[in-house]
Formats: sequence, C-alpha cells, structure tokens
Amino acid sequence: MQENEQDHSEKNDPEGFMDLFGVWDAEDLREFLEATKDQEKVDPEDWDGNIR
Repeated sequence: MQENEQDHSEKNDPEGFMDLFGVWDAEDLREFLEATKDQEKVDPEDWDGNIR
C-alpha cells in the first residue's frame, strides 16, 4: 500500500471519531425516546391547508 492510501484509510476510520460523537447505551436511548415521544404525534389541524 502506498503511503497516501494508508493516510486516507486512517482518516476514514470511524473509530477515530468516536470521541466526537459519543456512544449511547440502552438507557440513553430510552430517555431520549421518552423525552421526544410527543414529536411523533401528528395534529391533523396542522395539515388542513388553512393558514392561521
């Protein structure tokens, strides 16, 4: 492998970015879903075509 190919593959290694994004465990996911569950509801009045 040429040197520049190796550098490119190391830059695209997802493990190298884990400190930037963090990792959620099952409890984190449960808390997030609980906190955002109201955003899953659709209010038909929001889609009736009338501008308020």
